[in-house]
Amino acid sequence: MTEEKAKTKWCPMAREIKNSSNGIVSHNHNTVCIASDCMMWRWNRDIMVGGSGRAEPTQGYCGLAGKP
Repeated sequence: MTEEKAKTKWCPMAREIKNSSNGIVSHNHNTVCIASDCMMWRWNRDIMVGGSGRAEPTQGYCGLAGKP
């Protein structure tokens, strides 16, 4: 999947913690994927685009669940 598409998907590992004015801590469980900025992101080397003599991957996947 492209990075743009991945960034619209929910990430089960990401958490955003917010402190309210009354001292209660809440967790936002609707945090989305950060794609290649994540340590678990894996580039799909089977889908490459050739540029100036060098092929670059254009799609990837979350490595948390293994290769699709």
